[in-house]
Amino acid sequence: MTFPFGQAVYVIDTLSNTVATLLPIPESTGVAFNSTGSTAYITSSSGQSGSVVAVDTATFQVMKTYAVGLGPTDIVMAYANQFLVVNNNAGGSVSVINLSTGTVNTAALGSAPKGIAFLR
Repeated sequence: MTFPFGQAVYVIDTLSNTVATLLPIPESTGVAFNSTGSTAYITSSSGQSGSVVAVDTATFQVMKTYAVGLGPTDIVMAYANQFLVVNNNAGGSVSVINLSTGTVNTAALGSAPKGIAFLR
């Protein structure tokens, strides 16, 4: 569970309906997973710019952090685990994270984006 005004992400064990662990990722809103479920990508509005935190779902360890625009909210995995697309609501921008190269490209939109959809 993410908490936009909280200081942690709750990982819930759905078999026992208990909190399995807390991840110290403040001001989180969105979560996306790779296709195998081995990595969770969590948005965080904490700090001067937003970030996406990559977490190993087996060990709950932070693997990498990507700097994105202000106020990241929605996040979606795209194109066979190659890219993450992030709406930066407070910054009026969208960031695309290339997971192969680790690069982040952010484009200004001029308004507060909400929601992400891909069409085939």
